[in-house]
Amino acid sequence: EDLRTIENSVFPSILSDAGLPAALRALSRRAVIRVDVHADGVGRLPLTIELAVYRATAAAIEYHAGRGAKRVEVTVTDDAPHLGLTIVADASSPDGDAGSPDDDPLGLTARGQIDAAGGRTAIERRPNGTAAVVVTFDRAREADTTNGG
Repeated sequence: EDLRTIENSVFPSILSDAGLPAALRALSRRAVIRVDVHADGVGRLPLTIELAVYRATAAAIEYHAGRGAKRVEVTVTDDAPHLGLTIVADASSPDGDAGSPDDDPLGLTARGQIDAAGGRTAIERRPNGTAAVVVTFDRAREADTTNGG
């Protein structure tokens, strides 16, 4: 628990060095389950959004891995001025889905960062038993400037 607290307080330098797609791919390589990242064409974003997307992805991967999922798919779409993040786990957890309706795959920390960056979060139940975490940001409302690149 102490290690998790420290990790959450440390800024992942790969975000500022290489941007969100590279940071998500690095996160996927460290995951204990298969994580497919689709973030082609996503450029530099306001730092608050990049960090919120990174933290939400990390939290969802940890959550789904703990529930027995074998694979998580992460998709980031940049349709200016909107940015979307969709995280879908397979339906291989022991109870037959990727989470019950009362579960929160993101947790309070990631949700707080999403809210602070002006994002909105929804959990979509799919007919095949999967649950999708959908996060959207409206960059027209985001007052921060892009963080480089």
